[in-house]
Amino acid sequence: MSERRRRAAGRGDLKVLPGQGRRESLWKQSLAYHILLALAAVIVVLFACQWLGRALLAYRLDMVVAQYGVMEERLEIEGLVTRSEQVYTAPYSGVVVEMAEGGERVPLGAPLVEIAVLPDEEVRKSKKVEEEKEESFWEKIWGALQRLRGGREEEEEASPNPAGMVEGGTGETVTVNSLSAGLLSYQLDDWDGDGFAYLSREEADRITNKEPLQRGALVEKGEPLLKIVDNWSWYFSFVLPLSPGRTVAAQKQLTFYFAFAPERPLTGEQVEAAVDPEEEAVRLTYRLGTQVQGFEEQRWAEAAISYQPQEGIIIPEQAITRKEEETGVLVNQGGVVFFNPVQVLRRRNGEALVEGLPAYSLVITRPELVREGQRLW
Repeated sequence: MSERRRRAAGRGDLKVLPGQGRRESLWKQSLAYHILLALAAVIVVLFACQWLGRALLAYRLDMVVAQYGVMEERLEIEGLVTRSEQVYTAPYSGVVVEMAEGGERVPLGAPLVEIAVLPDEEVRKSKKVEEEKEESFWEKIWGALQRLRGGREEEEEASPNPAGMVEGGTGETVTVNSLSAGLLSYQLDDWDGDGFAYLSREEADRITNKEPLQRGALVEKGEPLLKIVDNWSWYFSFVLPLSPGRTVAAQKQLTFYFAFAPERPLTGEQVEAAVDPEEEAVRLTYRLGTQVQGFEEQRWAEAAISYQPQEGIIIPEQAITRKEEETGVLVNQGGVVFFNPVQVLRRRNGEALVEGLPAYSLVITRPELVREGQRLW
């Protein structure tokens, strides 16, 4: 046996004894680590809650950027629409067999309506029968045309064309042609006023519309059929009390928002302004040079006018608050709330035009939620 083996055998079995001090040291280190980790988490949560709270407050304050803008006074009015228009009447009695498309601009000499000529008495009888509903409409018209044609075949006269007075007449039909270019409309009423008229609502209600002409309609000689409207210009006449009538009368140009075309602002030029001292009213007429859909069918119209434009800083009206006897707004400057005095120039539709507020300021629109000097973040 070698010397090394004898020595190892003489030592016996060796054992590793656990050290109690080392285990306690590791436990203390672990405890300290977890305590520090918990403290860090608490601090992070506190900072997050504070940040979220301020962010939520800033959101609730509904801050807006103050911007330059223009605010106008607006007034609701109503008045009479007049146009340069020519009414065409039936040159002969008969039945309408052809019609040009209404609402379209037509040139000079364009065919508008074609009438199958019938004797006046025949038309009157047919209208009476129609009212009494003794036979169908087209049966009456067909019968009248057949009787007329039969009589002409028997006579063979060499007399002038009965429709020769109107270009396009054929003896059986007559064509009404346009005498000027303009917008074709079949919407007629019984208004026959000349010039500008200043009516009340009650007077305007007495203006009645006629039934628009239709293909197949019976017409008598001299009966109004249609009108050709000058669509380059039309007029709007209305009456206002002295206040704000005098102020509006000083505006040679107004912006109109008509109820029949609310999305289309129109500019009007003043052509007449007169004060009626007895009625304590101002009468105004403006010329409009823009065609809008359906203007040729209007007689009494409602509109809103904008006047007296004024420039300034526009903010939500709810942002205005008071500090003692001073009017102003609360603004956010670098995360701190400050009071900024302002002068309110005009209010309209939930907005305010102010003076004394720098442009692009962050305005707090819910001032009741904060106080001056409060830090937001």
